[in-house]
Amino acid sequence: MRSAIVLAQSGMGVLVVGYALFRFLISRSISRVSSVDERRMLGAGLRAFSWPSSRAGLSLGGLGWLFTATFLSLMAARAAAWAPSVGETQALALAGVLLGAHAALVANPGPRRSAVFGITAVVASTWSIAARPLGEVYSWILVLHVGVTLLWLGHMFFWSVFAGPGLKRLEDRDLGARLRRLSLSGPGLGWPALGVLVPSGVYMLAARGVGFGDLFSPAFLAHRFGWALDVKLALVVVMLGYQVVFGHREAPRAVLVNMGVAVLVLALATLLTGV
Repeated sequence: MRSAIVLAQSGMGVLVVGYALFRFLISRSISRVSSVDERRMLGAGLRAFSWPSSRAGLSLGGLGWLFTATFLSLMAARAAAWAPSVGETQALALAGVLLGAHAALVANPGPRRSAVFGITAVVASTWSIAARPLGEVYSWILVLHVGVTLLWLGHMFFWSVFAGPGLKRLEDRDLGARLRRLSLSGPGLGWPALGVLVPSGVYMLAARGVGFGDLFSPAFLAHRFGWALDVKLALVVVMLGYQVVFGHREAPRAVLVNMGVAVLVLALATLLTGV
């Protein structure tokens, strides 16, 4: 039960952060368009966004409310099931700020409000998932590791499952294609994320007394932590291979496999937190 709640909360944290990152990237790209008329047209196209279908779907803001409310509900369920992930006062403050930031964003979309909501979403998700006293270097490295993971996986999942398909279903196909290009106009997150995740992961293993040679020892594999960690690292290597081969390019089938691998990595990470 506990692992299921933590895994669900981690998954919703990924989607909340991915949604926030998408809103920021696309609003920033639209704001940089020189023509006022084109900016208005692109903004109207974004407001016409509907998922999963144009007839009976959720707007972009509706998805944000769904993700945010579900994430906060799971935070409350986790606190009710056992010790709160953060103090009750801090949890209430996070919930209020996150909901308020999203309300402000939906009322008046723009890069600044998108950035405020995005920062709040990353802080709330990371703090609640990786919650622990921040008095040690290890704790700060863990928070950094979790935050970067949320950004990387969030961008991949939200764009592939929600944003890309939603923009494809716009009645004006040319406008939808233009918005899709704008949403991908920035650099990919894969390599920067790996540049942080690999050294931070190595540091955390070393801090727990796990060296490279230990990963392959029978004694290490005999424990649940050992085999779960080895499987997780093997799957991370698969994701690294995807990044090498496909990078920021469109690869519909390959990205589905990559997302499946990412889900397994999240599940194993959840298992490892309880070992």
